[in-house]
Amino acid sequence: MTGVYANGKFINFNDPRKSAKECLQLAKDYFFNAPKDAQKMFLSDLINRRVKEEIETSKKLGLITGNDDNSIWSLRNSLLDDNELIERTKAYTNIDPNNAEGYAIFDMIADYTINSIISITEIEKLFNGSPAYYKVKYDENGIIDSSVDKIKRLGALTSTGLNNRLDFNNNPIR
Repeated sequence: MTGVYANGKFINFNDPRKSAKECLQLAKDYFFNAPKDAQKMFLSDLINRRVKEEIETSKKLGLITGNDDNSIWSLRNSLLDDNELIERTKAYTNIDPNNAEGYAIFDMIADYTINSIISITEIEKLFNGSPAYYKVKYDENGIIDSSVDKIKRLGALTSTGLNNRLDFNNNPIR
């Protein structure tokens, strides 16, 4: 989570114009010190926004169609897996037969979105180790920067494994 929406604007916990200490304080003030119900609301709102972004992307790719505000009743399938969609539509037919396909499409895209978020987090843990073991910068008042070790570890995910310097020979068949 990189921030939360509060009072209609996004509060960025990774704002490059602020120090790491200020960003951590923002996260504490707006999220970690908030009541559990407020935390759940923030997370639900973020996930819902991500799902809506994926619905918009799916429309641009021609996978689905829908109106401008992406209302569930307007979502229709173009290129999603028909078998999966039929199974999910059956589950929503009892609730709302007129909009069952829209609910099924929203459900499929929400599953994709949430699974993608989980996958990215787990892949980072697999290649970089658990964040619990990362080094953290402290001063006399507490944590200054919690991203120091993560930045160094991310090289494993982005490295091609080949020599990227142009002044070295790059012969993979040695």
